Amino acid sequence: MLVPYLLTALMERPARLVYLASGVEANGVVDLGDLQHERGPWDGEQTYSDSKLCDVLVAFAVARRWPEVRFNAVDPG
Repeated sequence: MLVPYLLTALMERPARLVYLASGVEANGVVDLGDLQHERGPWDGEQTYSDSKLCDVLVAFAVARRWPEVRFNAVDPG
């Protein structure tokens, strides 16, 4: 979750950034103690939802850092 934020923060400031969500981020859960989903049974759908929630959270975090940049988190479907 930290790497996408760091890479975005290190690049030149663009005029606009678009992050792809999928609508399932509403079902996502961020467990900072288990970011690799090593505890419990594997659930690919939940893991995908969690990753999309993290995408949206990164978008909000970078938007706070660069208020002059236009941001969108969109569901392409």
